Amino acid sequence: MKRLPLSLLFLLLGVILVFTACATIPSDNTATIQTTSDLIGIVDDTAYISLTGTIWGDSPNELWQNLLVLKRQGITKITLIVNSGGGSAFGCFAYCEMLDKAKDEGFYILGKAHGLVASAAVPIFAACSERIATPNTIFMVHKPPRIYADEDVCELFDMTDEIYVSLLAKYSDLEFEEADKKCNEFTWFSAKQAKRWGIVDRIE
Repeated sequence: MKRLPLSLLFLLLGVILVFTACATIPSDNTATIQTTSDLIGIVDDTAYISLTGTIWGDSPNELWQNLLVLKRQGITKITLIVNSGGGSAFGCFAYCEMLDKAKDEGFYILGKAHGLVASAAVPIFAACSERIATPNTIFMVHKPPRIYADEDVCELFDMTDEIYVSLLAKYSDLEFEEADKKCNEFTWFSAKQAKRWGIVDRIE
């Protein structure tokens, strides 16, 4: 029996870990109260969550746990503070799904970008209900780098490329073809440009 390449095993493990984060938010009577490091605090009726540094494959798990806490407390307003250079593509995909589910369940998510919002962090920020960026925020988009050359994983890379570009187009005013062209290279852009592309709603 042919053995799977080590690179494929690592990638599949990443997919499995992320899929554990994609469950629907449980009802109140099944939730376990647990605070996580990215829940900064709650002021009045708004919860402040930080997404900074590297986005890992299990980052959506932290968001899911935060949503459990907030749902139990009846808090549906969230300010998501984003300052990240990116990270796991799979973590990005699952995080976006979590935000969409949260919005479907009545959460209002205000995204605030500052510093650097790049790579995997861009679709996450763009998925918020409303998006605000500081004037000096720098953005960057690109397709996930193909760090492995094995033919066995080429199809998986094609899938991640398509999902990333689709999310960027979904949460902006860009058509898929436009988003795909920008992601073919490392495209750096300002908050003003992000606003023109429909990734940012306000600059302040």
